[in-house]
Amino acid sequence: MEFSPIFRVRRVGETVAACRRLPRRPVWDALRVSDGSGEVSVRYRRADGVVEDVPLERVVVEDVAAGLPVREFRSYKGRVHYSGWYWAATTGRHVVYESRLELARIMLADHDAGVVGIAAQPFQLRGPDGRRMRRHVPDVLLTHADGTVRVVDVKAPSRLDAPDVIAQFEWTRRVCDRQGWAFEVWSGADAVVLENVRFLAGYRRPAVIASELIEPVLRAAAGQASLAEIELALAEVTGRGQGAAGGGLVRPVVLHLLWTGRLVTDLRVLLSRDTLVRPANLLGAAHPVADLPVLGLPRLSRLGGLSGELRLRAGVGAG
Repeated sequence: MEFSPIFRVRRVGETVAACRRLPRRPVWDALRVSDGSGEVSVRYRRADGVVEDVPLERVVVEDVAAGLPVREFRSYKGRVHYSGWYWAATTGRHVVYESRLELARIMLADHDAGVVGIAAQPFQLRGPDGRRMRRHVPDVLLTHADGTVRVVDVKAPSRLDAPDVIAQFEWTRRVCDRQGWAFEVWSGADAVVLENVRFLAGYRRPAVIASELIEPVLRAAAGQASLAEIELALAEVTGRGQGAAGGGLVRPVVLHLLWTGRLVTDLRVLLSRDTLVRPANLLGAAHPVADLPVLGLPRLSRLGGLSGELRLRAGVGAG
């Protein structure tokens, strides 16, 4: 067996050979642990901009979720991806996105009533993966009302079969498993659902609606079948006329309540004046909307257990 001496510095200018000698072995053997991810550290930026480096086991998710993106991005001529900032109603602050695909996933999370925290580019994971050291910044971190933490990587379907992508996601999944976090690879969802959620997002801000009509709309929805019938009922009750009370005031309220989940509908069908709606607290009653099955969006990733599933029930995010 080969041996190599170890040297210690006692004071400046003096070195003494140690009496103890250790067997030489490959560095990666020393780093490898049972799950293949070794000692992992987390780098994130607090809300005040200070960068923190902590071991994975000591990371405080609430601090990460309330912090700033761990890396900055810049716009430049010829940039392939469309990036920007999205105002999330869930948190009341802006969330960065680096592509339209990321924006779609963030928007779905913002529509999910079970999500209480959304952070993009939340942290950098650093640690060994067999013979190599990995550094990876997941795209989105979601925290849920039930305490669940979900780490999301967004990737175009055309890239899912790339060996380097598969290896990266497998390592990230193992790291998340150690913390009890869910890991999701997201590549897209039902096109109609996305179009509807994108449209409803335009009414996510309470400031854009007539809040005094919220309760009248909910009462009207309890006895009406469609958006058009709700508008007609309120036009007759308020005496404002269908034009003013309908398209001008009532419809934005209905769409806002669909966004928040206080009204529900089947988002697999494009929204229209004939859209059937119902108050969420009446889902147990016999009604065409109430009997809708849980909508499981397709697992577009072919990475087996790595892919997550976003579920929407009758237009309400059901995390």
